[in-house]
Amino acid sequence: MMGWTDPRESGRPRGPGGDRIDDAERTRTLLEGLDAQAQALAALDDAEAAEELARAEIARTTWADRVRAVSATDQATDSLIEVELPDGQVIAARVVAVLADGVQLADDLCTWIIRCDAVHSIVGVGLRTREATRIEQRLSVTSILREWAHERRPVQCVSVRGLREGTVIRVGADHIDLAEHERGEPTSIRRIRTLPLPSLWAVRCWS
Repeated sequence: MMGWTDPRESGRPRGPGGDRIDDAERTRTLLEGLDAQAQALAALDDAEAAEELARAEIARTTWADRVRAVSATDQATDSLIEVELPDGQVIAARVVAVLADGVQLADDLCTWIIRCDAVHSIVGVGLRTREATRIEQRLSVTSILREWAHERRPVQCVSVRGLREGTVIRVGADHIDLAEHERGEPTSIRRIRTLPLPSLWAVRCWS
């Protein structure tokens, strides 16, 4: 003969061993599930917040900051980059400094100054960045050109019109005066040519 069963008990869930789960345990299980969901949502929110911060950081990054980080490396080979000029010419050299309006590169034969406006593309920069120091913010293309003019260093100017050889003899606010002559013949000056800085892509100084 079958025993009597409380109808209130027949609808209650049972555990893995067949034992009925009481209300307290069922409530505890529900709360644990809700807590797990809350933790998962919190983790998702943290991940989304971190991703948003990363996107904001990238949005503030300049290519100059990335090149500046290359110049800070201790390995000379790691600081080698390739800069493409508007005419397709590629300059491959080590990063010396990032100026306020350009970048200074060097190899075994010469030093280059490339104006920011003339940088068409760059190969060799990583994801690291470094902001300019107060001193670096004051360095400019004209700062280097004035030093070369003072030392009467022979240079080669690269522009949309081609190459011009000579010696920089004066540096104004927005132009330079170039004493044109063949390389190695500084006394055989053909003419003095004034070159507005916006017309220059790059200037090479021979070592």
